[in-house]
Amino acid sequence: MRIETDRLRLRPFAADDLPELARLLADPDFMAWSVAGPLGEPQARRKLAAEIASFEVYGFSKLAVEARDAPGLIGYCGLGLQVIEGSALPELGYRLSPSQRGRGLATEAARAVIEDAFGRLGLSEIYAYAEPDNAPSQRVIAKLGMTYLRDVRLHARGWRLYRLGRAA
Repeated sequence: MRIETDRLRLRPFAADDLPELARLLADPDFMAWSVAGPLGEPQARRKLAAEIASFEVYGFSKLAVEARDAPGLIGYCGLGLQVIEGSALPELGYRLSPSQRGRGLATEAARAVIEDAFGRLGLSEIYAYAEPDNAPSQRVIAKLGMTYLRDVRLHARGWRLYRLGRAA
């Protein structure tokens, strides 16, 4: 499975993505809004294995994001299961290299993931959450047309929870 947009290519992660993914996950700017902060190689290896397993089991995961006009990973975007208030919800997540931000690429990737979620996967709704101070992420969520539901506690922090339902 591959998804192509005007500027991006999204695909499931593979074992040989480890060096590039580890480089990204170790970057404090890339991981600025992560609850875990920058990750070392062992944690990157576990994250990669978890994403590969998620795709094999559920048919979705965070996907590797590459620019169509240049080689290499520039980030990830996709779905994962996130337990929020006792329910496992399909959660949209995205993270791009700092050099790629501010160009609408996160929104472009997220729209492609949403189309895949409502099409190939047949999901009826997806969720996203963002910290109240994470203005860039909230701008992406707004551009996607997601609706604010409520504030929630997750990872011992306060978050804003959003939902998008499939159009009838």
